[in-house]
Amino acid sequence: NFLSLSKRDKDRQLVELTQIVTGIRLFNKECGKGGEGIDNLPAILNEAIPATLKEIQQQIDDAVDSSEKFIAVLDTMTTLSQKQLSKDSSKQRIQESMINCRQLELYLTILLTDVRQSAHEVEDLLTQFKTRLDLLKTTIQNKTAVPTAQVYPQFMHLATIWFGFQDEMVLLSVLSNILYSLEPYTLNAKELLADEAVRKCLMKISIVSDKQRLQANNGGVVVQAEERNSEGIWYYQDTTKNFDKLPLMYKGKNQ
Repeated sequence: NFLSLSKRDKDRQLVELTQIVTGIRLFNKECGKGGEGIDNLPAILNEAIPATLKEIQQQIDDAVDSSEKFIAVLDTMTTLSQKQLSKDSSKQRIQESMINCRQLELYLTILLTDVRQSAHEVEDLLTQFKTRLDLLKTTIQNKTAVPTAQVYPQFMHLATIWFGFQDEMVLLSVLSNILYSLEPYTLNAKELLADEAVRKCLMKISIVSDKQRLQANNGGVVVQAEERNSEGIWYYQDTTKNFDKLPLMYKGKNQ
């Protein structure tokens, strides 16, 4: 008697019943004999994930482009007087925007990794789903009656796989909301780059990309310029004790 069972046993039986019913409905939907109201989650995910990846990658590219432009402007600011800059394009604001862009790039890269992992998970789930459906079709075929011991566990497994698709839908929704919440940082950078003084500055200089900068300095030694002596303390790897333990910041993270 169900009513006489403990709460734990009741919960377990309800979960099993839900899985069995869900599995039967999914199988009927596959056979074209029912399953109305069940969304095609694999198809939705296979369409939404590539679109999300494309959007994140575009925002990463924009963040990198903005930070490279800000770095170029900051390098030029040593030769510009404050009178040549507008109130909204002060060195401090440009520096803060550059840091924000680097941090944004880092956060977006993490999101990109999460969505890619979700794509792999969906691919694995889809393989399992198709395999289980084929096994069920082989087990049931055109039989009018099949022992429950043979099909119920398979229906439960089919439902478990489907719940995995639902979890990926929720995860993708969360990641998309995070992506949307980062949009103001992108807009702030675009607004500053649209500043007349900044635009004029960018028109007069060449912008060096991160890749070009790394290639130019690969294996080389940074030489301290005399005019920068007062800007801070310089640390060199070959002369600084425990250099590898220094909390150096690059792109918003410790290196």
